[in-house]
Amino acid sequence: MLAAAAALVLIAGPGPSVNGGLASLHGAEIALVAVSVLAAALAVATVQLWVDRRRLKRELEEQIAARTPPGLPRGTPAPEFELAPIRGTAGSLRELTEPARPTVLVFLSTACGPCLAMLPSLARWQDSLAESVTLAALFSGEREDVERLSEDHELRVALAQDDTGTFELYRLRATPTAVLLDADRLIAGAPAEGPPAIEALVRTAVAGSGPSELVIERV
Repeated sequence: MLAAAAALVLIAGPGPSVNGGLASLHGAEIALVAVSVLAAALAVATVQLWVDRRRLKRELEEQIAARTPPGLPRGTPAPEFELAPIRGTAGSLRELTEPARPTVLVFLSTACGPCLAMLPSLARWQDSLAESVTLAALFSGEREDVERLSEDHELRVALAQDDTGTFELYRLRATPTAVLLDADRLIAGAPAEGPPAIEALVRTAVAGSGPSELVIERV
């Protein structure tokens, strides 16, 4: 629009001054100018309202998400998934939960400091609790990093997520986070966020699996 106006000026010349041009306008022309100015002002106001509406909607969604507790409700069937097994042979939820015992899904990221710090403890838990609880590490991140970390820490059960789809299915918000499933593959409680809460969740899983003399080492 500005280029067209500039071309018009170059072709027709500068024309009369603004004051002179307005003075020469008649009633209909004045009304047309007034309507045009009003339309431009309304267009600017509409754009501003649209921008403000999108901003307010985004802020409202963020506030709702912050107030909504993470995880699926207790008693909800655990969402099925099919991931790449990095350590162990189980790649799906059905395969992980074939033994009728509690299952703990530990969601980790290769770029998460607390996740990396708890890997030695997670490996020990997998070894010592192998007969009573299924502990599966579900990694997000580059495949080669998942493979290296799983090998370095000798994890018994590790799976790789190609994206965050499984993480989102379980409605989680941070890593590391663990989710406890009962023997019927139902969500057994709220997710545990952070190593201390995950340790407490594993203790709960051990207690629910029956008598055990195994001791969980702290992170």
